[in-house]
Amino acid sequence: MVLEWVLDRQLSGDAGVLVYIRVDDVDASLETISEAGGEIVLPRTDEGEGPAYATFRDPAGNVLGVFQEGG
Repeated sequence: MVLEWVLDRQLSGDAGVLVYIRVDDVDASLETISEAGGEIVLPRTDEGEGPAYATFRDPAGNVLGVFQEGG
């Protein structure tokens, strides 16, 4: 996964829609996000045998999510 942040945009006043991106590995994605300057908001959360998900804030303040199927 390659991340590139756009830093010159104003922060949104409302939370708006929370977009989740499907990834192969939530843990590896969170590590990459952290290394690239993102902040983990909600760490990996498993839903039993179902999906695993997490949310993060990019350097511009936007909150996004990642999830993997089958936990």
